[in-house]
Amino acid sequence: MSEVTVSLTPPLHESLSALIPLLPSEQADELTTALTHPTIPYPLLLSISRWTRHPDAQTSLRKADLEPSAYAMVPLLAGSKTDPDRHFPPHVPQSVSLEEAASAKETKKQITALLNGLLSVIGAGVAAWFVGRSAGWRNEWGWESLQSLHCRKPAYG
Repeated sequence: MSEVTVSLTPPLHESLSALIPLLPSEQADELTTALTHPTIPYPLLLSISRWTRHPDAQTSLRKADLEPSAYAMVPLLAGSKTDPDRHFPPHVPQSVSLEEAASAKETKKQITALLNGLLSVIGAGVAAWFVGRSAGWRNEWGWESLQSLHCRKPAYG
């Protein structure tokens, strides 16, 4: 959490500047340095918020006409951005052009049509074979009948 920073908005700067004379010297020095930057470390805000909950700190804040509840984390962070220096990585567009995408789509359609035709022919052949077997058709010109024509024993001999 030590890397997290918060944007230092004008209202936050104003409310934190009023605390410098009241804070312990170590926190006051750290806050004085932090108020010169556009961001403030989150751990520093957290330590200030914790300090304001201490009974002695609440007494000091009331003597300075400051409301202790205004220094809780929610009011301190209102309107500020967490890690304003960080950004999302840059968007890298796809390297495929519209023409290449259209060509790839057309190729997929052609392959699908070819497979559809091939599977339809195979399916029709299997269906005809199955129906023929079920109906009792026999293979008149199949391998067996061809062998019987060519492998006859000669009549002479």
